[in-house]
Amino acid sequence: HIFIHPDIPELVNLQNVKGKAKPYQIKQLMKITEKYNLQMEEDE
Repeated sequence: HIFIHPDIPELVNLQNVKGKAKPYQIKQLMKITEKYNLQMEEDE
């Protein structure tokens, strides 16, 4: 799955293997999350 955000020019491609993301993909996601100070939306 490729994830995009309208305010962020970088794409994140997550492919699961037996239900888990690959370690380098998690590192990529964490780097982008920190770089752009992303937060999870709260459920209402």
